[in-house]
Amino acid sequence: MSDCEPLPGAVPTDTVKPKEQVAVGVGVPNQNESRLDDIEQIKKDLTNPRTISKKTDPEGRTEAARSILKARADTRSTRENITEREQKIEQVAELTSSSYKQERQKANELKKRTENVLVKAKKLIGIGDKQAAELQGEIDAIKTEIDAHYSETWQAEYDLKELRKQQTEIPNPRQLLEAYYEKASTQPLSNEQKRELLKPEVLASLSEEEYVALWKRLNPHFLSHVTRQGFRDHTGGDVMVDHNSGYREFINGFVDVMDNGRAIFPPLARIGLVDRE
Repeated sequence: MSDCEPLPGAVPTDTVKPKEQVAVGVGVPNQNESRLDDIEQIKKDLTNPRTISKKTDPEGRTEAARSILKARADTRSTRENITEREQKIEQVAELTSSSYKQERQKANELKKRTENVLVKAKKLIGIGDKQAAELQGEIDAIKTEIDAHYSETWQAEYDLKELRKQQTEIPNPRQLLEAYYEKASTQPLSNEQKRELLKPEVLASLSEEEYVALWKRLNPHFLSHVTRQGFRDHTGGDVMVDHNSGYREFINGFVDVMDNGRAIFPPLARIGLVDRE
């Protein structure tokens, strides 16, 4: 029997199909990834002002949006009015200059007319000169226009002053947004939120910025007590005996915790076991 000859009763080699390999994990959520996603979402719920406001203050978000839109509209409208008044002042200034030029021109024409020998003779015998009278009337009309231009200029300058004053009183939209999110970021956690969100794995994953952001939503006095940050002005002698370590000293406990990777070690881990002998 040849080595290549199939065994009696065996299925020919070319008819045997390999079994399809089942991909492991395809379409099945990875538990670690799901857990990390949960942690990231909780961190947003704890420290992200936008997420916090969406979940806890929808009415405040709407009111803040309304205030920001109004501030933007007022800013745009006031800026347009200021531009309009500035252009008005320039236009009136040009008209005033032109009127003065016309007045000087007519005054020169009138001077030449009144110096005419015939006109002087008419004046001596009490006969007025029609052309001279017309020139004088034109000069008087121009002077009236100049007075009107001055009034327009005064009003436009007054309006411009008031508009610029109003412009300084309009809230800055960006500052309104920042102020709202700052308020949202310090909204205290409820007891239910503390039980639900303050999980060890979440706290361990916080960055320093997120750690401080969360601190703002909790009681900072509690953290200050644990880390002993600041000047100690009391000993607690009314409730504890000989609890006066660091009294009247400034203690940098919180800074030390930050430098130490946000880890708080018990004395045994810091100084080791005390020899009782």
